[in-house]
Amino acid sequence: MLEAINHAVEAAQAAADRWNSTGLTRHMASLVREVWTTNLERFEPDELGDNARTLGFQCSENLCARTERRIRGDAHEAVHWNISGLTVSRPNGAMRICVGGDRVFLMKAPMEASRQPRWDAMSWDGESATRQALAERNSLALGGFSTPAEGQEELFGLGAEDAYIDGYLMVWAGEISSGLTAGWLTIPILGELPFAAVTPLWWDESEGAPAGIRPRRPDGPSFEQVASTTPKLRLKPRHAMRGDEA
Repeated sequence: MLEAINHAVEAAQAAADRWNSTGLTRHMASLVREVWTTNLERFEPDELGDNARTLGFQCSENLCARTERRIRGDAHEAVHWNISGLTVSRPNGAMRICVGGDRVFLMKAPMEASRQPRWDAMSWDGESATRQALAERNSLALGGFSTPAEGQEELFGLGAEDAYIDGYLMVWAGEISSGLTAGWLTIPILGELPFAAVTPLWWDESEGAPAGIRPRRPDGPSFEQVASTTPKLRLKPRHAMRGDEA
């Protein structure tokens, strides 16, 4: 087990180093902060019925859309990420960033953990086809390795010295009370524990929430924990106009 885990940790650190050296960490951290604080400022649980799921969904959608625009040089963005070899695509609808041979998907950590995600509590089964496929690919790259339960012995040797990992999940989190964020580059994998490696990218240290933030924790499950449903729409009644009256 140690051989496979060590290889994964080294791969994640090397990928994080590439993010740092190209400036991608700095760019991503800045955009995550902007998206998070903007959505906190317009978070309206009392007036609009917002909750953890709506906040998480809005942040995830905004981050993906704006990341794509900044990489493509869209005119709607004042900042463009001019990084050599950086590309963006949406295979099966999930946004993927590629740089230096790395394939990276984005994920927001569950809300209840604030900036301290419970890495052992996440699961890929039925949660996301993209993340499940990513975990399967990484397990295969590590010679079929999957993480055992706590206290369980590894059942077979791996020979992972020639393994090549190129699939990562960039997990980010935000704090309601302060507006501070954090991000990690991770390697999802099959087994009882969902990650083979978790490497820090950034951790905000500045104190004080941006102006306008309502320091109130949303209730209920977050977007990452609730299955999508078909929205029920109701048309707003149209006021009678002159000439329309019976």
